[in-house]
This record gives sequence, structure tokens and C-alpha cells, in this order.
Amino acid sequence: MKDPLSGKSMEPVELAALVRPDRGLGGPLAIQIYRGLLDAIRAGELAGSLPSSRAAAAALAVSRNTVLSAYKLLRAEGAVTIRAMVAPARPSLGPA
Repeated sequence: MKDPLSGKSMEPVELAALVRPDRGLGGPLAIQIYRGLLDAIRAGELAGSLPSSRAAAAALAVSRNTVLSAYKLLRAEGAVTIRAMVAPARPSLGPA
């Protein structure tokens, strides 16, 4: 799960520290996860690959489909690249 450019990969516990979906807020948890990750990416807090959807789901105590939905939104935004059997990677972006 390492990013070949930075050599870093995010552990599921690191993801859980950055993103804390709250069922009490209402609205889809996938959107909360997506927004939290997008904010972290834009702030430069994510240097490497995200955890697999299964590992992220376990760390965030949500379903895998919820994480997959969030990752798909990030892909549509161009914030990550997703390949089968490979952890989603943040592309190298210049300053925002």
C-alpha cells in the first residue's frame, strides 16, 4: 500500500484519526468520509496511499460499501486514482 513517490502509506488508524463519521449528524456517512478525506488531501495531510476499502471500513466502523462510495467520489473529483486490488493513491498535485 505504499505510494511509490513518497514511500508512505496510510494506516487505518491514521485514517480514523483524520476522518470521524458521525451518525448523529444525519446525511450519508459516505459524504462525511469523502469531505473529510478531500479536506485532508487539499491540506496536504495525506502523502501516500489510502487504506484498502476493507481496512478503512473496519477502522471507521462503517460498511465497506460506504467507504467505496466515498472513494468513488474522491476519484470523480480527481483526488485519488483507484485500481483493482491496489489501495487508492493520491496523485501528485501541485500547490492548490
